[in-house]
Amino acid sequence: MSVATGWYDSGFWKIAVPAACSLASAAIGVWGGRRLAYPKRRLIYCRRKNISLLNASDQAANALNVTHGGIALQRPRIVEVELKNVGRQDIAATAFHDSDPVTFDLGAMAVAVLDAQSYPQTTTAPKVNTSGQVLEVLPCRLARKQVVVYSVLVDGPLAELGCRSSLIDIDVIEEAAVDEEARHARSARLLRVKLVAAFVIFAFSFSAIYIQAITSSNEKILDRESVIRQLEDCRRLEKEKPGIDFGSTCPPIRYRR
Repeated sequence: MSVATGWYDSGFWKIAVPAACSLASAAIGVWGGRRLAYPKRRLIYCRRKNISLLNASDQAANALNVTHGGIALQRPRIVEVELKNVGRQDIAATAFHDSDPVTFDLGAMAVAVLDAQSYPQTTTAPKVNTSGQVLEVLPCRLARKQVVVYSVLVDGPLAELGCRSSLIDIDVIEEAAVDEEARHARSARLLRVKLVAAFVIFAFSFSAIYIQAITSSNEKILDRESVIRQLEDCRRLEKEKPGIDFGSTCPPIRYRR
């Protein structure tokens, strides 16, 4: 004779439930540790303005001259280049590989850097050089969330802004491409969060059900030997006094011969 047992008494579940909880904790730990060990570092650039100082369609344009250092400029323009450190940490000067600058091809001869602004006011704009049509941003520290804007006088046609960078472990991206990339990144991040949350909820819910079942079974199920003795006593009474209902003395307990 053997007493039926619940599914929760299986040795498999006693191992599976703690294992599921451990896996959930490990997944959260790995995810959090990775974010701390490999923080997002990204430098975004864009051309804010590219304004011509002379309007070729203006009848008075031929009467105007723009000179710099005594040299007349044929197609003078003001180009504004903006840099933004949108990462979660500062960009150190050591991140510039071999102290190479970050260069921007303005598409026109760089005549002079007219202004350099840095925000917030507590930060300092990195030093720059010009060479031909290239603006060079020298190695420096860029604080987290720092924004730098350079105003450059150029002589040449309207052109696209190009960038070359050798920053170590830092993504340098044009702002025009950021919006689409950010949308995909947010979708992928949201999916990962949902999967982790679903797994954690499942693991802890299953653990709670398991613990509740064990607690309930311990309160309601008698000791195995006690159940066997009770069954034997009931069978003996039924043989000794047939026809008498022992329902109140012998409750309906599941067993097989």
